[in-house]
Amino acid sequence: MLHDGAKGTAARIELRVKAEDGRLGNAYEAVLVPAAQGELVFEREVVEFHDSIG
Repeated sequence: MLHDGAKGTAARIELRVKAEDGRLGNAYEAVLVPAAQGELVFEREVVEFHDSIG
């Protein structure tokens, strides 16, 4: 997809990164889809942040 283009398929890149310390977890999620001229654009992007209190 990145080197040869999408070639008419419904290609996408999905990723999720999560970090936690046993009590609280933070995460980042993104879905990238092909756009014009071989570019990638965000279809979805989510950030989960949980700050400790106390």
